[in-house]
Amino acid sequence: MNRLHHHARWIAMLTGALLIAAGGCGEKKGGLSTGAGQSQKPSAAAAGQAAASEKPAQKAAAVDLRTAYAWQKRPWTELAQRFNFAESGVGRLPSGWKAAATNPKGELAQWQIVEDSTAASGKALAITKINDTSEGVFNLCFSPISDFRNGNIQIMVKAVSGKIDQGGGLVWRAKDAKNYYVLRYNPLEANYRLYKVIEGKRTLLTEAKDIPIPAGKWFTIRVETHGAGIEAFIDGKEVIEADDSSLSEPGAVGLWTKADAASAFADVIIGKGVVNTRFGVRLETDPPLKR
Repeated sequence: MNRLHHHARWIAMLTGALLIAAGGCGEKKGGLSTGAGQSQKPSAAAAGQAAASEKPAQKAAAVDLRTAYAWQKRPWTELAQRFNFAESGVGRLPSGWKAAATNPKGELAQWQIVEDSTAASGKALAITKINDTSEGVFNLCFSPISDFRNGNIQIMVKAVSGKIDQGGGLVWRAKDAKNYYVLRYNPLEANYRLYKVIEGKRTLLTEAKDIPIPAGKWFTIRVETHGAGIEAFIDGKEVIEADDSSLSEPGAVGLWTKADAASAFADVIIGKGVVNTRFGVRLETDPPLKR
């Protein structure tokens, strides 16, 4: 890990040197300082770019991806797929999405697009009807992405209701409705947990406690994974690190709630094959992260 940190610092220093050479000592471009130690008043263009970057949390995902993939010199849209549901019809599932459940004892929950003025695009994918409130049931909605192994996933979540459980999260490397990783936040317990589900049995891998987010407020869940390495973020802050190799093959990406938890989801972003973490950029061909 020290080698990767050293490598990342070396790249940052080299980038700063190149900016200085291109634009002059102490000059700022796009709101980024060359680190020359001189303070200058930013240009109107730089000020405008800096202001534009201060967007609400609901819209921060796209900015993160442009940053993460900038080194590739390719549009992030070629390396990641975004589902903000803006063009999806209200009252039905988006094209390619499928409802499912783990350990169901009744009918599947009803997932559909709803209008939501608080969502980034004005629409969200939500559970609008719970048909099975048994405590052991996990409500799922799988995206069209079925071959995710390494990369990053980010979603917006809003807890709407639930007495047994609230909130929700995301699943990845899903072999089927009984085998997957799940990262979820529960407002009732104020905790953020990483589980693996194997043949329908859920096992806790690790958790972060005392994270108060009230029901009705949007929050961001993000996972970065490469090989067995897993890093989890909530509202942009890394709070979980883990290693697990139980589910190593590519699989589906989806959304998750438990029991009677009715939640809304928005701005789902899935980037396959590339992870830009604090350990440095990782490629599909790189060895797994080691801590």
